[in-house]
Amino acid sequence: MEAPMHLEILIEDSSGKRLLESIVPAILGSHGAPHTWRIIAYKGVGHLPKGLKSGHDAAKRILLDRLPTVLQGYGRTPGIDGVVVVVDADRRDCKAFLTELKATLVPDESTIPVVFRLAIEEIEAWYLGDRRALLDAYPKARPCGRI
Repeated sequence: MEAPMHLEILIEDSSGKRLLESIVPAILGSHGAPHTWRIIAYKGVGHLPKGLKSGHDAAKRILLDRLPTVLQGYGRTPGIDGVVVVVDADRRDCKAFLTELKATLVPDESTIPVVFRLAIEEIEAWYLGDRRALLDAYPKARPCGRI
């Protein structure tokens, strides 16, 4: 039997969070059997800060703007076994973008495993086959036609 672990999953927006809330249990099993996780939605993807030093307003909760600081904090937080960061590629060169993301990792004795995953298509595009899921993700949207 594998040892239970806790993952922090960072996603750029609330629609992606809703999607992951349905996908993650299919991958890891039921929450707490044996693994646990927390999915944290940010309010946009933003840009990696120059020099990898977060200097933006923490209240804005923009994922990449805060990423270096957030990852350092997780490295010092007991009980977290890994971090998964999921972002849209947004027409970026995927290889170069992944290299930039990995540059946010500062190796030292407190670093925990971090995995970056790029959604090549917009994460929201995954909902387009299911209009109900689209309205669940965006409850203020006005439905057009029948659902």
